[in-house]
Amino acid sequence: MLAQAFRRTLQSVRQSLTGLSLDIPLSNLSHPQPPAKPSRRSQPRTKTSRHLRLGTFNVQSIGSQRKQHETLPRDLSTYTIDILGLQETRIAFQSEQKTGTYHLLTLPCSNRWQGIGFAVAPHLRRFLHKFWAQSDRVGVLQLRLPKGQRVNIVNAYAPHSGYPIEAIDSFYAELNTALSKLPHRDTTFILGDFNAKIGQRRDNESFLGNWGRGRRNRNGHVLASFCDANDLFLTNTAFRKRARNITTWTLRLKNHSIFNQIDYIICNQRTKRLCVNAQSWGGTLTPSDHKLVTLDFDFRALQGLRRQQEQSRSNNSDTHLATHLLVRDDKYRSLYRQLLAKNLADLPQYRTTMDQRWGATLNTALEAAADSVGYMPLVNHTKVVDPELSRLSYEQRQLRQLIYNDHKKDVTTLRSKRNKLLHRIQDRNKALAGAFIDEKLAAIEQLGKYILNRKETGATIKKHFQDQFSDPTRTPVVDDGLKCPLTNPITANELERAFRRLRNGRATGPDSVPAELLKYGSEFLAQPLADIINQGLTTGDNIHLGDGILLGLPKPNKPVGQCASLRPIVLLNSIRKAISLVVLRRISPKVEQFLSPHQSGFRPSRSTADAVWAHRWIAARAQRYKERFHILGIDLSRAFDTVNRDKLLSVLKPILDDDEIRLIRLLLRDTMLSLRFGNHLLSPFESNTDLANQIDVPHDLLADMIVYADDADFICQSAEIATLIETEAPAILAKWSLQMNTSKTEHTIVHRSPTAQTKTGALRANSALSSATQKTSPAART
Repeated sequence: MLAQAFRRTLQSVRQSLTGLSLDIPLSNLSHPQPPAKPSRRSQPRTKTSRHLRLGTFNVQSIGSQRKQHETLPRDLSTYTIDILGLQETRIAFQSEQKTGTYHLLTLPCSNRWQGIGFAVAPHLRRFLHKFWAQSDRVGVLQLRLPKGQRVNIVNAYAPHSGYPIEAIDSFYAELNTALSKLPHRDTTFILGDFNAKIGQRRDNESFLGNWGRGRRNRNGHVLASFCDANDLFLTNTAFRKRARNITTWTLRLKNHSIFNQIDYIICNQRTKRLCVNAQSWGGTLTPSDHKLVTLDFDFRALQGLRRQQEQSRSNNSDTHLATHLLVRDDKYRSLYRQLLAKNLADLPQYRTTMDQRWGATLNTALEAAADSVGYMPLVNHTKVVDPELSRLSYEQRQLRQLIYNDHKKDVTTLRSKRNKLLHRIQDRNKALAGAFIDEKLAAIEQLGKYILNRKETGATIKKHFQDQFSDPTRTPVVDDGLKCPLTNPITANELERAFRRLRNGRATGPDSVPAELLKYGSEFLAQPLADIINQGLTTGDNIHLGDGILLGLPKPNKPVGQCASLRPIVLLNSIRKAISLVVLRRISPKVEQFLSPHQSGFRPSRSTADAVWAHRWIAARAQRYKERFHILGIDLSRAFDTVNRDKLLSVLKPILDDDEIRLIRLLLRDTMLSLRFGNHLLSPFESNTDLANQIDVPHDLLADMIVYADDADFICQSAEIATLIETEAPAILAKWSLQMNTSKTEHTIVHRSPTAQTKTGALRANSALSSATQKTSPAART
């Protein structure tokens, strides 16, 4: 029966071909026709001249002349490959030969069944710098393109899953060794057959895109760890393609076929934004069970990306200098000091003005640090991921994979479920956006309307702080007009000692000089800077020590969006901090005689432990001797921001000499603050208020006190004395431009609880104590 059906089919075909004539010119019979172009659907995307197309292809042997001179050259020209990484070439020696118009580079290999190589387009051959084999499975090719652009191509052929894990670890160790030899500044790509299924993207994974294939296997986990550790990205998982343009390997069995994604082209995270397209291509003329994988890279935009990174680094050099190396490593400290000494010795002598000498001296420290420790790599701050949104996104991605890949499922039900998840994701995004706007509102108008314009917001915050730090009713601290040297000039030893007391890891001021540069170069910088300061005091030139950057940080547990909820933080130059330490060391013995012994803040060998111990001692005394104490705790509003500088100088003049007053005046005069709003500095404004120094006010009622900075607790034997202090304190503090915050005043009664015979008696005693406390002060605590 089958034979008869087959004969009938042949007869019908023969009849249909009868009468057909083939009009073929004789000239075409002597020349073979080129293969037909790929269909419109499989035609590779047109590549412009600005794109560099890289490819990887496991060719499964190109030892035959037909593959080398016919099929491979046609595939290279058809898909317009610039550089192709070849795996399993089965050529075990190093050579360079022509394959069509391309240059075929093969690398040596100890196993003749493996072998790797490169195919380079003719227009790139003149830019080839060198190529070498790191091992049998890893090779490197380097290009030196125009305008200083250097490209490294690493070709990798990983062992398959049948190999033991030791072989996999050895391969990635060799790959790491090859990467370590390449300059970090170069543009590096890794391409090849990794024999690893990376699978779907998981939560918080940044080394692959959303279009992986299959489930992650053992080799896939190793590849994932390698990419994550080296800040790499799998480019052919980042673009949405049909399944046939995602899979890279095919195994055809009798009843079905297996499709996997095991070939990858990998780039650095910082250059992944320049990847235009990446996919696999079927239908190559070179026979293989692997597909050709290509990546289109926008190479011209790389210059702009590097320019942006360098500009960002130059604008924020203070935050990117790797000063932590000076702290941890003696080798870098020694190198920094050598370069600093050399730069200071090479300073030109024609810089005669004080400003020129000052700027040149600090620039030598910055240049020495840049040449010794360099800069920190730019950090891309990732967005905060909401856990609920991440969970919903993961669920909808899983459903999407089932819809497109598992045809046995009920697609209608899956789509309905996924649509519900998408609606929930949209609602969650709206809620997060609303919360973000509520938190980031920087100011509220008097009418209660939100200010959303950033420029107007910055002006509002600036005006708030300007009103706070600049009081037109106060007499500003001005230059005394003296143009004479100090009786006791600042010595290099004083300044060097102050430099060494500076703390590491602090934010820089307007001059962008980290404290580490002064601290670890103190023996070289102290003398020239001390000479400049003394010269400025002699000639009357301003050294501009009063410049600062003002930040507004939100206070915890305060209403969001109000200027009053912003805590002012001023970033000062490190050199100003050092001069302040010099002045403090000079005046401390004299000022110490006038400070109350109760003050434990900002004094040598004193701390909060003193205040805590005093409170514990009072409680122990009340418990042992059955005494009763009334503790009145007062808090000052913005005590550190409201000091009258002129009045402070008038208090210090009788106890300090002229040199010390001149140095204090140098620190307090011409203070200009610039508000940092976002990444910009607003125009500066003058400030005539300063950090408060504790000055105790003599008063007959202040018998026993516990004081730490601006917080004071008055220990009274009776409630009448505590009430009297609470009544008279505001007027006394106002004379010194200090204001008591009555909303935070606390009145605490410390006494021994009466011994109750019964539980009811104890409760009655505690109730009576609480009632007496509330009558004493409505805002009190017991």
